[in-house]
Amino acid sequence: MAIDKRIIKTKTNIKNAYMRLTLENRYQKITVSQIAEKANVNRSTFYLHYADTSAVAADIEKEISAKISSCLDCFDINDVYGSAFSIFTRLSAALDEDSVLSSYLLLLSNKSKNILETIFAEKTTDAMLKAYPYVAEDRLLYPVTFVSAGIVSCYLKWSASDKKVTTMEGLIKELSLMIDLIIKNLAEVK
Repeated sequence: MAIDKRIIKTKTNIKNAYMRLTLENRYQKITVSQIAEKANVNRSTFYLHYADTSAVAADIEKEISAKISSCLDCFDINDVYGSAFSIFTRLSAALDEDSVLSSYLLLLSNKSKNILETIFAEKTTDAMLKAYPYVAEDRLLYPVTFVSAGIVSCYLKWSASDKKVTTMEGLIKELSLMIDLIIKNLAEVK
Protein backbone atom coordinates (compact mmCIF):
# COMPACT_ATOMS: atom_id res chain seq x y z
CA MET A 1 0.00 0.00 0.00
CA ALA A 2 1.43 3.36 -1.04
CA ILE A 3 1.74 6.11 1.53
CA ASP A 4 0.01 9.37 0.70
CA LYS A 5 2.55 11.97 -0.50
CA ARG A 6 0.86 14.60 1.67
CA ILE A 7 1.59 12.53 4.77
CA ILE A 8 5.23 12.15 3.76
CA LYS A 9 5.49 15.90 3.12
CA THR A 10 3.86 16.80 6.45
CA LYS A 11 6.07 14.42 8.42
CA THR A 12 9.16 15.72 6.61
CA ASN A 13 8.15 19.30 7.44
CA ILE A 14 7.65 18.38 11.10
CA LYS A 15 11.02 16.59 11.30
CA ASN A 16 12.80 19.49 9.56
CA ALA A 17 11.13 21.96 11.92
CA TYR A 18 12.25 19.91 14.91
CA MET A 19 15.85 19.76 13.64
CA ARG A 20 15.93 23.50 12.84
CA LEU A 21 14.55 24.35 16.27
CA THR A 22 17.15 22.09 17.87
CA LEU A 23 19.88 23.90 15.95
CA GLU A 24 18.47 27.34 16.86
CA ASN A 25 17.67 26.56 20.51
CA ARG A 26 20.39 24.14 21.51
CA TYR A 27 19.72 24.19 25.23
CA GLN A 28 16.00 24.79 25.38
CA LYS A 29 13.20 22.25 25.46
CA ILE A 30 11.31 22.24 22.18
CA THR A 31 7.52 22.23 22.36
CA VAL A 32 4.87 20.83 20.05
CA SER A 33 3.56 24.37 19.51
CA GLN A 34 6.99 25.56 18.33
CA ILE A 35 7.31 22.61 15.95
CA ALA A 36 3.80 23.07 14.58
CA GLU A 37 4.39 26.77 13.98
CA LYS A 38 7.77 26.21 12.32
CA ALA A 39 6.35 23.35 10.18
CA ASN A 40 3.34 25.48 9.25
CA VAL A 41 0.85 22.91 10.54
CA ASN A 42 -1.62 23.06 13.39
CA ARG A 43 -1.19 21.11 16.63
CA SER A 44 -3.89 18.60 15.74
CA THR A 45 -2.05 17.79 12.50
CA PHE A 46 1.13 17.27 14.51
CA TYR A 47 -0.70 14.83 16.81
CA LEU A 48 -2.06 12.91 13.82
CA HIS A 49 1.54 11.93 13.04
CA TYR A 50 3.42 12.01 16.35
CA ALA A 51 2.55 11.47 20.00
CA ASP A 52 5.07 14.03 21.25
CA THR A 53 8.42 15.67 20.52
CA SER A 54 10.39 12.58 21.54
CA ALA A 55 8.51 10.58 18.88
CA VAL A 56 9.75 13.08 16.28
CA ALA A 57 13.32 12.70 17.57
CA ALA A 58 12.99 8.91 17.43
CA ASP A 59 11.72 9.08 13.85
CA ILE A 60 14.68 11.27 12.88
CA GLU A 61 17.08 8.84 14.56
CA LYS A 62 15.49 5.94 12.68
CA GLU A 63 15.88 7.84 9.40
CA ILE A 64 19.52 8.65 10.19
CA SER A 65 20.22 5.01 11.08
CA ALA A 66 18.70 3.80 7.81
CA LYS A 67 20.74 6.29 5.76
CA ILE A 68 23.96 5.40 7.55
CA SER A 69 23.30 1.68 7.32
CA SER A 70 22.73 1.88 3.57
CA CYS A 71 26.03 3.78 3.20
CA LEU A 72 27.86 0.97 5.02
CA ASP A 73 26.33 -1.90 3.05
CA CYS A 74 29.29 -1.98 0.67
CA PHE A 75 31.83 -2.84 3.40
CA ASP A 76 34.25 -5.52 2.19
CA ILE A 77 36.88 -6.74 4.65
CA ASN A 78 39.13 -7.84 1.77
CA ASP A 79 39.20 -4.34 0.28
CA VAL A 80 39.37 -1.98 3.25
CA TYR A 81 40.62 1.02 1.27
CA GLY A 82 38.02 0.62 -1.51
CA SER A 83 35.27 -0.01 1.02
CA ALA A 84 36.27 2.94 3.18
CA PHE A 85 36.44 5.20 0.14
CA SER A 86 32.99 4.08 -0.99
CA ILE A 87 31.53 4.37 2.52
CA PHE A 88 32.94 7.84 3.19
CA THR A 89 31.93 9.09 -0.25
CA ARG A 90 28.38 7.77 0.17
CA LEU A 91 28.11 9.05 3.74
CA SER A 92 29.40 12.50 2.78
CA ALA A 93 27.02 12.66 -0.20
CA ALA A 94 24.07 11.68 2.02
CA LEU A 95 24.97 14.40 4.50
CA ASP A 96 25.64 16.97 1.78
CA GLU A 97 22.22 16.44 0.20
CA ASP A 98 20.46 17.45 3.42
CA SER A 99 22.22 20.34 5.16
CA VAL A 100 19.70 20.48 8.02
CA LEU A 101 20.14 16.78 8.75
CA SER A 102 23.91 17.13 8.48
CA SER A 103 24.01 20.08 10.89
CA TYR A 104 21.66 18.28 13.27
CA LEU A 105 23.81 15.14 13.17
CA LEU A 106 27.01 17.09 13.84
CA LEU A 107 25.36 19.09 16.65
CA LEU A 108 24.33 15.89 18.35
CA SER A 109 27.72 14.33 17.69
CA ASN A 110 27.72 12.18 20.83
CA LYS A 111 24.40 10.60 19.92
CA SER A 112 25.21 10.42 16.21
CA LYS A 113 28.62 9.02 17.09
CA ASN A 114 26.90 6.22 18.99
CA ILE A 115 24.54 5.54 16.09
CA LEU A 116 27.42 5.50 13.60
CA GLU A 117 29.62 3.36 15.87
CA THR A 118 26.87 0.81 16.49
CA ILE A 119 26.04 0.41 12.81
CA PHE A 120 29.70 0.39 11.78
CA ALA A 121 30.52 -2.24 14.45
CA GLU A 122 27.64 -4.46 13.26
CA LYS A 123 28.71 -4.23 9.61
CA THR A 124 32.38 -4.82 10.48
CA THR A 125 31.59 -7.82 12.66
CA ASP A 126 29.40 -9.33 9.92
CA ALA A 127 32.13 -8.80 7.32
CA MET A 128 34.82 -10.26 9.60
CA LEU A 129 32.74 -13.36 10.39
CA LYS A 130 32.01 -13.87 6.71
CA ALA A 131 35.67 -13.50 5.69
CA TYR A 132 37.12 -15.39 8.67
CA PRO A 133 34.54 -17.88 9.94
CA TYR A 134 37.10 -19.51 12.25
CA VAL A 135 37.42 -16.32 14.34
CA ALA A 136 35.12 -16.42 17.37
CA GLU A 137 32.64 -13.54 17.46
CA ASP A 138 33.53 -12.70 21.08
CA ARG A 139 37.17 -12.26 19.99
CA LEU A 140 36.00 -9.45 17.68
CA LEU A 141 34.21 -7.39 20.33
CA TYR A 142 37.09 -5.16 21.46
CA PRO A 143 39.01 -4.82 18.20
CA VAL A 144 35.82 -4.00 16.28
CA THR A 145 34.70 -1.54 18.99
CA PHE A 146 38.14 0.11 18.86
CA VAL A 147 38.16 0.36 15.07
CA SER A 148 34.57 1.57 14.86
CA ALA A 149 35.04 4.25 17.51
CA GLY A 150 38.25 5.46 15.89
CA ILE A 151 36.89 5.62 12.37
CA VAL A 152 33.69 7.34 13.40
CA SER A 153 35.51 9.88 15.59
CA CYS A 154 37.95 10.66 12.78
CA TYR A 155 35.16 10.97 10.21
CA LEU A 156 33.06 13.28 12.42
CA LYS A 157 36.08 15.47 13.22
CA TRP A 158 36.95 15.62 9.54
CA SER A 159 33.33 16.41 8.57
CA ALA A 160 33.15 19.23 11.10
CA SER A 161 36.54 20.65 10.09
CA ASP A 162 37.48 22.92 7.23
CA LYS A 163 39.09 19.84 5.60
CA LYS A 164 42.41 21.65 5.10
CA VAL A 165 44.40 19.23 7.28
CA THR A 166 43.73 16.32 4.96
CA THR A 167 41.51 15.37 2.07
CA MET A 168 38.97 12.60 2.33
CA GLU A 169 41.33 10.41 0.33
CA GLY A 170 44.20 11.16 2.74
CA LEU A 171 42.02 10.36 5.74
CA ILE A 172 40.88 7.10 4.16
CA LYS A 173 44.46 6.05 3.35
CA GLU A 174 45.56 6.62 6.95
CA LEU A 175 42.57 4.82 8.44
CA SER A 176 42.78 1.94 5.94
CA LEU A 177 46.38 1.20 6.92
CA MET A 178 45.43 0.99 10.60
CA ILE A 179 42.36 -1.13 9.92
CA ASP A 180 44.35 -3.52 7.71
CA LEU A 181 46.85 -4.10 10.54
CA ILE A 182 44.09 -4.93 13.01
CA ILE A 183 42.28 -7.21 10.55
CA LYS A 184 45.48 -9.07 9.63
CA ASN A 185 46.27 -9.55 13.32
CA LEU A 186 42.81 -10.99 14.00
CA ALA A 187 42.87 -13.18 10.89
CA GLU A 188 46.21 -14.74 11.82
CA VAL A 189 44.99 -15.96 15.21
CA LYS A 190 43.07 -19.18 14.75
